Amino acid sequence: HRAGRVAEAIATYEAALKHAPREPVLNNKLEQWRRDATVRARSFESRGAHFSVLFQGPADEMIARRAVEMLEEAYWRVGATLTTYPTRTITVVLYTDEQFRDITLSPAWAAGSYDGTIRIPTRGAIDQPEEFERILTHEFVHAVVATIGGRDVPAWLNEGLASMLEPGGGPDEATLAGGSRISLSQLERGFARFSAQEAQHAYAQSTLAVQKVVQLRGTPAIV
Repeated sequence: HRAGRVAEAIATYEAALKHAPREPVLNNKLEQWRRDATVRARSFESRGAHFSVLFQGPADEMIARRAVEMLEEAYWRVGATLTTYPTRTITVVLYTDEQFRDITLSPAWAAGSYDGTIRIPTRGAIDQPEEFERILTHEFVHAVVATIGGRDVPAWLNEGLASMLEPGGGPDEATLAGGSRISLSQLERGFARFSAQEAQHAYAQSTLAVQKVVQLRGTPAIV
């Protein structure tokens, strides 16, 4: 599934369910993947040199084309910073808000996700193009980090690097000043368990930590 082979992932879980038909993890994930497969099957595609953007219909075609342009720009900028350029085509799926929540099961504050596929709700993409570009770049950095470090990169490093490399990225000083310090050991796992306010502080602190590493040792040390 992380490699984008959704049909094979579904077939594997369906085979597993024959041996454990009531296993909740298998059933819940299978339901989630089937919803994803249905959306993908009905999608149109806009392609770039390094990205395949799936969108829901003609109304989203302009958004998809702009997403390709933004991502291709991010590909070279982020790649030059991290000296890493993913070679496989990265799939991006644009969803309605409802589809995004149903398929990713993300917390309400999440603006995008990456699980081998970049997933973004399109709400606000036309009215807030800078925010749309920020989210796309953030999730693309996760794809680059996965290329470098696989699945074992601590969340604070992964999220901090993604936030730092966003257009105009940097820690939110007001957020840092308004909350208590969280140890990095508490930020090793994903942030989905946090409330919106806690997540905001976790992102800001993670970004500051990564910036300090860069200041001390440079980006090559992170890579």
